Amino acid sequence: MKDGMFKVLSSIFLVIIIVLSNVVWLSLNQVRDLENKNNDLENLSDSLQNKIGLLQTLRLESLQFNGYDNPVGVVWNYKFLIKVLNNGAGDVDGLALTYNISSNFNVSREVVIYDPYQGSEIITWELEKSYMLGIVKQGENKEVYGLIWNNLNDVAKLRGSTFIVTLKLEDTVIDQTAITF
Repeated sequence: MKDGMFKVLSSIFLVIIIVLSNVVWLSLNQVRDLENKNNDLENLSDSLQNKIGLLQTLRLESLQFNGYDNPVGVVWNYKFLIKVLNNGAGDVDGLALTYNISSNFNVSREVVIYDPYQGSEIITWELEKSYMLGIVKQGENKEVYGLIWNNLNDVAKLRGSTFIVTLKLEDTVIDQTAITF
């Protein structure tokens, strides 16, 4: 009987050891998972703090309507200037501008970004598409000049409409401004 009792006690003891080691293993895995999640939260918090800092130092300095231009026949251009200011502690890369036009009419258009000193076109900027600014250096006031090309039919559609420009870093809206024609 002693042999049978010893085997039963040994089996119970072995089962207890296996259960306890599984509990310890599961607990250690949960601790590691919690540590990983804590690290992820700390990284997210740092990223949000950086974005908050950018929100405080980057802005659309101005959006100016610079008059009209009539280069050929029935075309009428609305000229504008956008200034982006970086008052931050360092250079910022990845900034983009998007624009939209609020109108009672269905207005779809492309805007031309140009070099005012050479009078040459740099890029065609499409409605609601991003125009990448490149690196905006610390203390820099980056200027973007543009034209909204219209024919005589469009001029009536744009009168009283609003040109809205949004400054973004990745998917984060940094600033927004607008002018009405």
